[in-house]
Amino acid sequence: MAQSQRRVFTTADALDATAPILVATNLPDGYTDMPLNGKVVLEFDVALSDSCPIETGVTLSTDDSSVDIYVSLSSDRKIVTIEGQENLSADTTYYVSVNAFCDYAGNQYAASNVLTFTTSLSESNDTTGPSLVSLDPASNATDVDVNTTITIVFDEVIDGRSLPEIKQGSDVIEGEYEVLGDTIIFTPNSALLGSTTYRISILSSVRDMAGNTKNLGTHTFSTGSN
Repeated sequence: MAQSQRRVFTTADALDATAPILVATNLPDGYTDMPLNGKVVLEFDVALSDSCPIETGVTLSTDDSSVDIYVSLSSDRKIVTIEGQENLSADTTYYVSVNAFCDYAGNQYAASNVLTFTTSLSESNDTTGPSLVSLDPASNATDVDVNTTITIVFDEVIDGRSLPEIKQGSDVIEGEYEVLGDTIIFTPNSALLGSTTYRISILSSVRDMAGNTKNLGTHTFSTGSN
């Protein structure tokens, strides 16, 4: 006897008439050193529906031709990853355009030239994750000002969505992240507590443009008295 199957979903309490919003990308528009095995990542604010097929919803092209790509969707259906079926060509400008991505209400996101990037002159693939160059406050620093910002520098440009957690005990510190090329700057929303130990959890949360990562561990510092 065949088993019956069912799927469960929950409705919202209002009509959805808002198109999906592109909230983050892994690289800045106009980036000029993309590795030949690089990936483009687009993150949206809502889950995307198959009513607009994901595989045909986005294109990658050069000035001369379209590029054969693989397109994948994250388990929460908010993150689209695009990569060439073969390595990209060196020193070439590429254009990412979205034909149509839909949410579950049928609202569409579409945009030509969402991102433009140029590949590296190097013919070598990027196969190594970012390494830590410097940390401020330094690992194990003491008597740190309670109004400090946290600056983390790597040896290569990193995914713009990299958000390593800053914690005090089990509590995550709220604040604003700014990713500038190879650098993350974290500014807490309020002053830190005095005479308190904080933890910077980098671990494997920072990726490069090819998706490589390294476990860069956890680093602590302690604030001075107020």
